[in-house]
Amino acid sequence: MSSADFAAFTGTNVGFSPIHAKEWMTFWKTDICEKDEFHTWFPRLSLADARRVWLAMEEHFFANYEVFVRVWPEWGSSGIWAPPYPGSRSAGGMIGYDYFNLPPDLIARFENWQAEFDDHHPWAPEKFDWGRHARTADVLARDLKAVLGPKI
Repeated sequence: MSSADFAAFTGTNVGFSPIHAKEWMTFWKTDICEKDEFHTWFPRLSLADARRVWLAMEEHFFANYEVFVRVWPEWGSSGIWAPPYPGSRSAGGMIGYDYFNLPPDLIARFENWQAEFDDHHPWAPEKFDWGRHARTADVLARDLKAVLGPKI
């Protein structure tokens, strides 16, 4: 069921018209209601509480940033993604390095980090240093933020 169909089925938009309606419906369906099936960063919320959280997200995030990005490894990817809103379970679309005109040294670091992930054996996860890989991702995310500036 699509997020829009789910919103209609659950009545989530009755009397509620947020500015970012498409993202709101995705938030309600995937990050709040499907919480039992899939992990999310958001706690279980009632519809009223979810609406308050969403309005706060619109005020503090959507009003202040042009684009949201996430550093996250996935086989064959750039490691940079465009989630629909902060904390979203959805990765969003992959962003190529040329989209933001990133410096060559940062691209090389992302490529090395991503290649390390691509080359690990998923059938032997205990042989991969997940902690080190996550720490590298944190450094890459900070460096990416420094390049992209305050609106992203």
